[in-house]
Amino acid sequence: VKEVRDLIRAAPRPVAIVFRDPRRFNELLDASAGPGGAEARQGDTVTTAVKGDDQVFKVERVSAPDLCTEGAVDGDLLEVQYTTLVLNGTDTRLVDGSAVTVGGRGIPGRGGDSNVYFVLGQSSTTGQVPAAWDVGLRGVCIGERRKLTVPSSMAYGPAGLKRRGIPKDATLIYNIYVVSVNAISTPR
Repeated sequence: VKEVRDLIRAAPRPVAIVFRDPRRFNELLDASAGPGGAEARQGDTVTTAVKGDDQVFKVERVSAPDLCTEGAVDGDLLEVQYTTLVLNGTDTRLVDGSAVTVGGRGIPGRGGDSNVYFVLGQSSTTGQVPAAWDVGLRGVCIGERRKLTVPSSMAYGPAGLKRRGIPKDATLIYNIYVVSVNAISTPR
């Protein structure tokens, strides 16, 4: 873990991190309990942070079903509902979401659907959803809620995304609810 942490800190920015086995990574991170990362339990919320400079990518398991024997893996079709917030200091502002309307109209290209479908592990090549979702949703269960806090280096960086109201160098917060995995909506 220390070697990986040092490589991340020394890498040129922005850094793209892909985990082959995110659960094993979290186990190692928990075991290290050093300045490179730690795991804290607060009620039913588990927070894991991977740090590099002032950029922190945080995955919070806000709630999970009682039954979860199989988490999502790369190649699974996920159906999710989400909101996107821009973090500016201590203030947050809603900028996007699966059921968000702009001026009473749905977001173009969504066909009025309040759920979004994507294949886990392919967003970095297709651009269908933010690449941070590929890391933050691995192992997610049907009916689980996760909160991803994504630093600008893993989001839209210095360019921002003006058409969505995301300023340059913005930290984004995604609140995601998993409706189904591979068209199965009953936790298993």
